[in-house]
Amino acid sequence: MYLSKKIIYGLRAIFEIARNYRSGEVIRIHQIALEQSIPQRFLEGILNELRKGGFIISKRGKEGGYLLARPPKELKVGEVIEFLSGPLTPVSWVDEGRHRNIPSGDRVFMPVWEKARRAASTIYHETTFQDLVDEHMREGEGSVANYTI
Repeated sequence: MYLSKKIIYGLRAIFEIARNYRSGEVIRIHQIALEQSIPQRFLEGILNELRKGGFIISKRGKEGGYLLARPPKELKVGEVIEFLSGPLTPVSWVDEGRHRNIPSGDRVFMPVWEKARRAASTIYHETTFQDLVDEHMREGEGSVANYTI
């Protein structure tokens, strides 16, 4: 299953905002870009989509930045992936309503691809951003970055 750069960057951006969640402070776009090595211009578009999707809140002004719209323990990785890409499918034509024109040699693989889709979907929808933050903390990389100037 292929995840585009847009999806990966979107996940990393939300992860970075989730890392900052407990402090209650906004995180600025340049801080997200720096911490996650995401080109800022690309990140702007992704954050705008995530805001429209209700995943993050943007605060304008001198003290502006981004916050999660809900706690990281309530935000699933699968929600973000599906919002940015559509339904999870292991191959391009394995989604609802497109089974009619499957090449005959590929039909034998349909059960395997469906199992792969279900397994990936389960993992993505059981994993919260809080799980990722907690794992990051356990790995010893976890202190929340201090952006105070």
